Amino acid sequence: MWADYADVVAGYRSERKDPLMRRINAWGWNRLVRMLFYVPVRDIDCAFKLFRRDALADIALASRGAMINTELIVKLARGGSKVVEVGVTHLPRTAGEPSGANLRVIRRAFGEVIRMYPLLSNLAPARVHDRGSSTTIKANPTQNRWTRSNAGLASPGSGAR
Repeated sequence: MWADYADVVAGYRSERKDPLMRRINAWGWNRLVRMLFYVPVRDIDCAFKLFRRDALADIALASRGAMINTELIVKLARGGSKVVEVGVTHLPRTAGEPSGANLRVIRRAFGEVIRMYPLLSNLAPARVHDRGSSTTIKANPTQNRWTRSNAGLASPGSGAR
């Protein structure tokens, strides 16, 4: 349903089932990329993302690691794509070992932030409150209503786009 009204449907983990240290690391990473790049979503690394094919047609990606989600969402939002966020269920890890808190992984992620900053900061709006021409929509599935951060969409079914 949300894909009918937006170019990007991005999930956020409404109730994370991760250990405390992983939640703290994710909170810090999300704050860092939002501050530096004005990312228009609250949980940049949530795996649930749905894109319109035509929105992705002209997107060229330079990052290859931790910044790939940030780069993609920033380029889409600054290019005028409409983004909707939806809460998704998050389940605890049942297999494998997390590697995000590994010092080598963290060092590589910060290296990529430094490398990507000149590229993405040129795309960011001048002020935090001005999110450019994109529209970020918070979906409230229980009420089947939209709330919006700036003008662009009304309620579902209104025909606005």
